[in-house]
Amino acid sequence: MAAAGLDRARRDAAAEADQVVESIAGAIRRIRGAGDSAEVLSALVDAATLFGGRAILLLRRGGTLMGFQAAGADGLRSRTDLARLSVDLASAPALAHAVESGDATVTAATQDKISRKLWKAFPFERDGSVHVYPLVLREVVLAVLLVDGASVRTMAIDSLVLTAEAWIEVLRLRQEHGTKWS
Repeated sequence: MAAAGLDRARRDAAAEADQVVESIAGAIRRIRGAGDSAEVLSALVDAATLFGGRAILLLRRGGTLMGFQAAGADGLRSRTDLARLSVDLASAPALAHAVESGDATVTAATQDKISRKLWKAFPFERDGSVHVYPLVLREVVLAVLLVDGASVRTMAIDSLVLTAEAWIEVLRLRQEHGTKWS
């Protein structure tokens, strides 16, 4: 009886793993199907919600992060509010750290870590955490992806971020050289 239970648990775990891998593969196909950087970033935000709760992408403009897109964003007042969102990195130490280091990090989802403005526009759980993924191209952080939720699959999102970075580079090279190679 115990062996049968163990076999069933293994089959269930294998089926779940297959489902996760297929979800990652589908998300990667959507990212690679994008025709420009904005489509890549949109596909990344949408895909991130498959492996976490909510996702928000902020574009970097010098020392400021600007709202670009959110998904799974219950509580975000409107797309217009997101477009108007501007977060000074000086007021968001966790985001500044990700931008300066180029490394993903997990931080408390508090106003003193991610900024009061962002916290108000995209309300986080009081005792929650947020995963911060910088998108780096040619050693420059272009954007920051934030993902929260009860069960964030970090490695899956890392894979999607790496794919998005690579595909944006491919699209830039195509544009620079006027070719359609992939």
